Parts: sequence; structure tokens; C-alpha cells
Amino acid sequence: MNRIRGTATGHELIPREETEEYKFHKAALEAFDALSDEEKFKTLVKSGIYTEEGELTERYGGTAPNPENGQ
Repeated sequence: MNRIRGTATGHELIPREETEEYKFHKAALEAFDALSDEEKFKTLVKSGIYTEEGELTERYGGTAPNPENGQ
């Protein structure tokens, strides 16, 4: 999302590539991309997206029950 900043002559848009949110998001994606396939899968399981068996949970459009711990 672009933001507006004040300048001496009025206002200007801050390009999204310069926002802190964009920089944080980009760094997070780069860190995830650097993980091994096993680490990525474990992250998706811990997040409650997949089960240990590799099934997609109901919350994310699959048929496997959502985790009991609410993740």
C-alpha cells in the first residue's frame, strides 16, 4: 500500500517498495524461501495449514480437521 508523506511543496506518494511493511514482507518471504523443503513443510504444519500426514486442514479448504490447539 502506498503512503503519503509531506514535503516542502505539498504531499507525495511513497512507493510501496520504500514502506516498512513492504520491506518486512519481502524479508519474511526471502527467509521462507531459504528454508529447506522439510523446514517449509514443518512451518505449514505448525501454522495449522497442513497435518503431519500432508493433508490440507478444513480452515484452508481441505478435509482434515483443524488442529485442536487453535493454530
